Amino acid sequence: MVDRRRSRCIAVALAGVLVSVLGLALAGPAGAQESSDGCTATIDGVDVRDGQSAKSPIRVDADATIVVSGQAPGPITGYEVDLSFGPFSFRGASGTVASGETSYTTTVDVADYARYGVGLYRVEGRTLGTPCEEWTYVEVTGRSPLTTVAGLVGTAAAVGGVAGMAAAAVGAGKRGV
Repeated sequence: MVDRRRSRCIAVALAGVLVSVLGLALAGPAGAQESSDGCTATIDGVDVRDGQSAKSPIRVDADATIVVSGQAPGPITGYEVDLSFGPFSFRGASGTVASGETSYTTTVDVADYARYGVGLYRVEGRTLGTPCEEWTYVEVTGRSPLTTVAGLVGTAAAVGGVAGMAAAAVGAGKRGV
């Protein structure tokens, strides 16, 4: 019986370490990074460098359509805007620009992504041609987490965990432990 408890304690400790390490890996680099020379980007007119701390992200409503703009010091051929939410990444926008352009402007419908989860997203934008890369944290607000895919998965996991603990308690009670 002692070996089972010890095994369970070790498994719980390892799971805790894994969750901590995964959390640090997903948090991204600490502090603000300097912009590439001559490169700028905004989300609804807010400089992305203002949101490069998870403690002070750019806040957007889950039902908003936001304007994303970028500027490079030389001609670009296109742009890409990627979003990361937890361990998942996906393309939020991409496109081409007219020959000789040095900037882009596009819109992103936040509701298309907020259905997966509200909270902190990492948004990365890059230009093609003259290379520029910018990133920021965006906090999606205005929707209950329980109405999102992440919220539903979390709720199901919690219910499963409670059911598992209840089954273990009943089983232990029957054995007289």
